[in-house]
Amino acid sequence: MRIGVAADLQHANAADVLLWDSFSDTVPCVEKLVQEYFPVIRQEFLQFICEIGRHAVDGTTLSEQFRLLTQFSAWEYSSLFERHPAYFGDALFTIFKLRAVELYCQKVQPHEVHLCGCDAIAWHISDICKSLQIAFVHSPSSPNRREGSDSPSCGVMAFARKSASMARQLHGWWKQVRSQFPTQPVVQRSKGMILGTWFPNIDQKAAQNGRFRSKYWEAAHDLIDSAATPQHWFFIYADSEQNIPGHIAARDRFAANAPNADMTFLEECLTPCDALRAFGLWLRSAWRSNIMGNRVAGAFNWPHSALNVFSLLQGMWQESTSGWHLLRMLLHLQAIKRFCKLVGPQERVLTSSELQWWERMLFREQRKLGCSKNFAVQHSIIRPADFRFFCAPEMWQDKNFTNAMPDVFFCNGRAGLEAMRASGFPDDRLGLVEATRFLYLAKAARYAVASPSRKLLVVTSYFEGETRRMLEMLAAAMKERHSSLFDNVQIKAHPDLPVEHMLAELFTDPPAVVTQPVESYLTEDTVVFAAAGTSVTLLVPYMGLPMVVAGSDGDFEMGCLDTVEGICYARSAGELLDGLTTSSRSTLPEDYFCLDASLARWKTMLTSQ
Repeated sequence: MRIGVAADLQHANAADVLLWDSFSDTVPCVEKLVQEYFPVIRQEFLQFICEIGRHAVDGTTLSEQFRLLTQFSAWEYSSLFERHPAYFGDALFTIFKLRAVELYCQKVQPHEVHLCGCDAIAWHISDICKSLQIAFVHSPSSPNRREGSDSPSCGVMAFARKSASMARQLHGWWKQVRSQFPTQPVVQRSKGMILGTWFPNIDQKAAQNGRFRSKYWEAAHDLIDSAATPQHWFFIYADSEQNIPGHIAARDRFAANAPNADMTFLEECLTPCDALRAFGLWLRSAWRSNIMGNRVAGAFNWPHSALNVFSLLQGMWQESTSGWHLLRMLLHLQAIKRFCKLVGPQERVLTSSELQWWERMLFREQRKLGCSKNFAVQHSIIRPADFRFFCAPEMWQDKNFTNAMPDVFFCNGRAGLEAMRASGFPDDRLGLVEATRFLYLAKAARYAVASPSRKLLVVTSYFEGETRRMLEMLAAAMKERHSSLFDNVQIKAHPDLPVEHMLAELFTDPPAVVTQPVESYLTEDTVVFAAAGTSVTLLVPYMGLPMVVAGSDGDFEMGCLDTVEGICYARSAGELLDGLTTSSRSTLPEDYFCLDASLARWKTMLTSQ
């Protein structure tokens, strides 16, 4: 069996190859194996994360080695523990691919594995073959390749240099970011509710009238505003440094028009003393990481496998125990502790939730103050590869973990509820509320009777790479085979990513670009080719129209509808043609989201005693 990139395997027997670097619908490829073995490998990954914290070095678990405060372990707020693929770069998908190859080799038992190029994974493939007693041959692309990872610099001088560098980085961050926010927040110490969310992503029409309405909360604002309970909005800033002054000015206008609410950015809760305290804690963790060195590598053995993935994740480990990620977590912890001290114990805490680090800090701090209604509210979709929502069952036996989790996680429909139950989240910590971000779906037309598809609407992405890949797929499909749909193609581009230059480059006669709201083009004779992450992929099946979704290439599927049966994915021109020809009208179940416009469940959540 030969494994390698397409260029190195072009003369090999197609029946005896395994394509490493890209998806193919004609040649066996590792990405298809990842799809096949995904449920197994995901569960192993969750167990892997659990076991890292329990791994002992010098007789003490890593979780306790890096416990800097009674309520804070650097491990529990590491980028590894966070579990979202975005933190891992390419490393996590590479690990899933390696494990998929190992499972495949266990199944087919090849006599020999010949790795063509792919020098970076040669060491790991060799370990797999050695454990399975399979002959291994490697034809390196570079004659001077080195196996293994470089050891981090250890010793007192290396630690001193790193500490000085981090001090400079902290000073630069304070000067460029923190100094732009007010020196202290304007909050009232009153018992009500904390509402944690990202900022901006606001309703611009409401903003022009001086009213704050977050797109994460939508219609829930009306309920919250109608209550007499004091509101403490807590904002996690998610925009560029250059836009900070404008957002602060907008926040001040919103707060002036909301007499029952105060609005606070996390950054403005941080004092110079807090920053020094955070840096002191960072020094303790960084020193422990320094003296531990590569002795931690044993924690990175993959469950039930010959793989040790420390070389792939070493950078993340260093960043989480002695890098900027750790210092940022410590700064945010100090800010959240100060915010909770200023507003005092609350009746309830609500977050627009993805179970992120800041939510866990907020829940933990308010729980310490006596708040027993710490609620996380699902604002979007729970994707199978968004591992933040999943954990090993043993995690729920860890008091430090459960103390940072919400008392109730409120799902926004049956799909979310089933996903959270499958993730292992305790049933007594789950609830259901209306999907305020998706109430518009209840007003959409629903086509019960299938009509012949006469036009193709292509809805592209916010991301340029994904959009270009979609248009290249479409251009190749139109050259490969004629379809009546290709006589009437419309391109609905994301408003922040014009596509005219790509169309001119890829098409002799470019399709028309349309600019009206997407709903106006979704007639009953339309078939849709859509980017995976767009909300259009929710609207189309809810309306009962046929759809093909652009699948990922070289990464996890993070689309909106990965859990819905019958959704057609295309990763090549051939699959797109087949999908447009055969795709059926996938429909979302009516209870996929809870779309009761009266928001009865929200009312109960906001007023329950």
